[in-house]
Amino acid sequence: MSNLPVWNQLSGYKLAELEERVTTTVNLPLDPSSADIITGFKPDDTALSSSPLPTLINSSDLSIEKTWTQTVNNVPNTSVTYTYPISIRIPTIPSLATKKVPVVIILHGNGGNGSAEITAWQNYLGDHIIIAPTGYSNSWNLANEESKAPDIEFLKDLIAKLKGFNNVDHSKIKFLGFSNGAGMVNRAFIEIDDPDIDSYVTIGKQLYDPQYRNDTFFFPSGQTGSSPAQYNTATIPLQNKRYLSIHSTDDGTIPYAGGVVSGNIGLTFLPVQESAFVIAKSQGYTGGQIPDGGGVFYGTNNTYYYSYLGGRVTHYKTQAGHTIATFMREIVQAFMTYVPSTAPDIYLEAGSSTAIQLNTSIISLISGKLPPGMRLEENQLVGTPFEVQRSETFEFVLRATNSSGSKGFGM
Repeated sequence: MSNLPVWNQLSGYKLAELEERVTTTVNLPLDPSSADIITGFKPDDTALSSSPLPTLINSSDLSIEKTWTQTVNNVPNTSVTYTYPISIRIPTIPSLATKKVPVVIILHGNGGNGSAEITAWQNYLGDHIIIAPTGYSNSWNLANEESKAPDIEFLKDLIAKLKGFNNVDHSKIKFLGFSNGAGMVNRAFIEIDDPDIDSYVTIGKQLYDPQYRNDTFFFPSGQTGSSPAQYNTATIPLQNKRYLSIHSTDDGTIPYAGGVVSGNIGLTFLPVQESAFVIAKSQGYTGGQIPDGGGVFYGTNNTYYYSYLGGRVTHYKTQAGHTIATFMREIVQAFMTYVPSTAPDIYLEAGSSTAIQLNTSIISLISGKLPPGMRLEENQLVGTPFEVQRSETFEFVLRATNSSGSKGFGM
């Protein structure tokens, strides 16, 4: 064995040293589980130098820590460090086990928590990955809340983390919020410029001044507050979004007709139907606002809906108070529904060419077949890119030589 030629293995897959043949197993997509693997494969890189994308599971750690200053116990400029707890629910539907699945980020109301949102929504959004964080002081930072946490920054970081998992459909990230959480969903709609966010659902809170004024959307460049001095940066929301709002005419917390809400909220709200119309205009609608009498009867709780852009922006007017009734959850379920069989399979993502460097001259493919998208090119196995389903298996043997002699390389 001491006289064997030296083979430099550069692909990240450690080969056994045998007299006549070298064999190894590569799970496709290139996501090996062997303890001998030192480096893995990241689909959008051209080198086998990064760990393979992991699979998001219920016990994954998505926690994110943020530090900021605010008034605490009447002491201004107190430094606060908070780690956002994040509850996760992965679908249990067998047919989705090898699929990229849409994600819905659920933001609780004031005083709520993420774990309770999982329980409340899992029977309605069970075909989604549900992500439910808990805000600082069990609230989200809109204007005059106790929390002054950088929640938009947190949500951006959360989305970036989610995109690092192979079972997440990056193009189908959705937001859902109630009351204070709905207000944060509206902030996300306005402030997070991410084309991969697909849908927004708000229940029990509409746009407010100074967030929207003078036909313009604004966001705070620094600390939040209830005046234009805080909401001081004009912006234009991205288009090609879907938006659903549900609000009760008898809501005693956030009035359907809009106006000033005093106390710790301290904001002036737009009328709900005007708020929906404003959202529709931001998405390209050029017509007039649907009049109150123009709603279509939904069939329960004196509920009517107002649809813009073929349903891409829809408002439901109902009578159920400041709460989430069962029929509201069913409306949300219908709005977010999709056909599970159409979810994309977990493939290697398209990217630039990826090569497995063997440091030898490959002569021939002895037996078997290469996966689609993989080819032999001089001393490399090249993928352009691989489009191989995770559950498929390919077996093949290559014979190669180097300056010291001949060996076979089997996969």
